Amino acid sequence: AKCWNNSWWFAPACRDAPETCIPYITADYGYGFYSIMQKSTYWNMPIAIAVALEWGDWIHLGKELRGLPYWWQPDSTFVDLLPKAVKFPD
Repeated sequence: AKCWNNSWWFAPACRDAPETCIPYITADYGYGFYSIMQKSTYWNMPIAIAVALEWGDWIHLGKELRGLPYWWQPDSTFVDLLPKAVKFPD
């Protein structure tokens, strides 16, 4: 993968206009990184992916950027943002 500034991977849908990308923040080992990379390319989604180096950064960026933080239930970290699940066809 080719990353901008060694931080963000931009999907083809927004690569020419990164300001239109929706941030997707994951943490630790890049949970879900390759999956969302493939899906955003296939489904032409304007996604920019970054991996937070620290757990606290993942929480802070996930809330500050109000994009698509990698998240799971029953964790309550982002429940105050009233998130919606992104579902893909089978």
